[in-house]
Amino acid sequence: MSQAADGHDSAAGVGSPETGMNWKDLRRGQAVTVEPVDGHSLPGWVDDLAEDRSMLWIQLGEGRGRRLIHYQDGVAIRARRRG
Repeated sequence: MSQAADGHDSAAGVGSPETGMNWKDLRRGQAVTVEPVDGHSLPGWVDDLAEDRSMLWIQLGEGRGRRLIHYQDGVAIRARRRG
């Protein structure tokens, strides 16, 4: 996490090889795979995201609903082809 000019932490550019892709690269409508710490991979797509990319809403496939994920949740988000 970086620090903004005002001294507060900034979530911009969050992400790492351990947690999947860099969240600053995510876009609305992008197909992703969500990999929670319980090890179950879930297909979905980015429904909405915070401007600073600290939180995002994922619409899960297979009727599993919508999930709010914070970058500190330790959830991996990986890009996938939609289909």
